[in-house]
Amino acid sequence: MKKNFVARTMKRIAAIGTGAALVGATLTGAMAADLADYPSPFVVEGVYDDTNALVVGDQAAADDTLGLVDISTNLQYESRVAVESDGSSVTVEGGRSEQVPLGLGLTNGTLFDSTLEDDDIDNLFDSIVTFQSTDYDTSEQLQMPTFNDPIVASSLTSSDDDYVSDVFLEVNSRDQIKFSYKFDESINISTTTAADPLTIDFLGDTIKVTTIDSNTKFTAYVGQEEYLNVDESVDIEVDGVVHTVTLVDVSSTSAVVDVDGENKIITSG
Repeated sequence: MKKNFVARTMKRIAAIGTGAALVGATLTGAMAADLADYPSPFVVEGVYDDTNALVVGDQAAADDTLGLVDISTNLQYESRVAVESDGSSVTVEGGRSEQVPLGLGLTNGTLFDSTLEDDDIDNLFDSIVTFQSTDYDTSEQLQMPTFNDPIVASSLTSSDDDYVSDVFLEVNSRDQIKFSYKFDESINISTTTAADPLTIDFLGDTIKVTTIDSNTKFTAYVGQEEYLNVDESVDIEVDGVVHTVTLVDVSSTSAVVDVDGENKIITSG
């Protein structure tokens, strides 16, 4: 497939002629390069060489622009970085890859589905949650509008010239990309209480829902939970900074807590 793309690319370059020039690695240099090493020298070890510039002349024909888009789209796709995992294997960041042409939406045609679940992205949750002694099927979803939102855009396809040679995702309005925690079967969560909460893991945080305030609002405890005896401590990391939390004293209505040497009295609730 790569050789086929290289062949198509070289035909595009030949068709462009004087209408476009590859600055930083001249057309002569590109022809002289060993195409078996493509995408090198334009992308080396997953890193795009930002000294490259793809240029189309003011009087360029449509074929010239199409050729430039073909090249730049593939170079963008090839700019991926492999990272070493804790084990002996090597993985690529990201759950699913698609080549999305400039000017098209992510869910256009045969590209990404408008709803992505665990069968699309492995690390999305699809399991059960136990609430008041009953198991419920739940799942996580990444939701996007259909067809033309969000759009892969550059200055070639967008009205925003400030993009220059960079590529951006454009959305028409807020809340166009949503991450959802979904109950796959009927559940009545209005019975949740502080003593018997609904506990879910959402984006790495444990959330304990204690009260359903309305159809659009609930009250919950969020964060790391620790049980301590008096004079016991625990280290808790917040935004990359480790804090030492010590339980100093406890009464029937309050507790004295020390955080990094500073004491505070916290009342029940």
